[in-house]
Amino acid sequence: MKALYVLAYKHHPDTWIHKKDLYSLIADNQEPDKRLAWFGNLLGDDSRKARTSLGIIISQFKNRILADIRLEIDLSQQHSERWRIRFIKPLQ
Repeated sequence: MKALYVLAYKHHPDTWIHKKDLYSLIADNQEPDKRLAWFGNLLGDDSRKARTSLGIIISQFKNRILADIRLEIDLSQQHSERWRIRFIKPLQ
């Protein structure tokens, strides 16, 4: 998860993104960063299980801080696929 926090903050610092954007970011960076392979295939035909697992994990990490980066989730939408997430560095 620490690798995910760092990668997401690097590409989308303090910006709200949708989960599908996060799935694409992980998939695009699995080859150069082998630690991201743990999340599985997120874009293929058999990706539903991996996306569901990642969605559950993201929910469990709400407001947690790793590598000085906090994961926030906007729960204002009723359906979880519409939730937005962002990775921010809290003020010290």
